[in-house]
Amino acid sequence: MDKNNLEIFKKMKEAISFYLDLIATSLEILGVLIIVTGILLSFGKYLFKMQASKERSFSIIRKDLGRSIILGLEVLIGADIIGTIIYNMTMEKILSLAMIIVIRTFLSFALEIEIDGEFPWKRGKKKD
Repeated sequence: MDKNNLEIFKKMKEAISFYLDLIATSLEILGVLIIVTGILLSFGKYLFKMQASKERSFSIIRKDLGRSIILGLEVLIGADIIGTIIYNMTMEKILSLAMIIVIRTFLSFALEIEIDGEFPWKRGKKKD
C-alpha cells in the first residue's frame, strides 16, 4: 500500500469507529429510555386500573414492567457488543463483555420466568 492509500484507510477507520461509537451510545440511551418509559407507563396504567381490581392491576403492572425491562436489557446488550468491537480487542475486554452478556441474559430469563410464572419451554405443553 502506498502512503496515500494508507492515509485514506486510516480516515475510513476513524469515520467507521466514530459512527459505531455514536450508534452504541444511541442504543444505550434508547435502552435506558425504554426502561424508564416502561416504568412510567406501567405505573400510569396501574393507577388507572387500580379502581377495578387491586390484584389484577398489580399483575398487569408486573408484566408490563418486566417486559419493558427485558426489552431495555436486550437493547443494552446490543449497545455493549457494538461498543466493544469499536476499540482494540483485548482478552480482558472480551471477558468483560461476555460477563455482561451472561448477567443481562440471566436477568432477562429470570424476569421472563417471573412474569409468566413458568419456564419458557413449558408454555407450549399446557393442557386444556
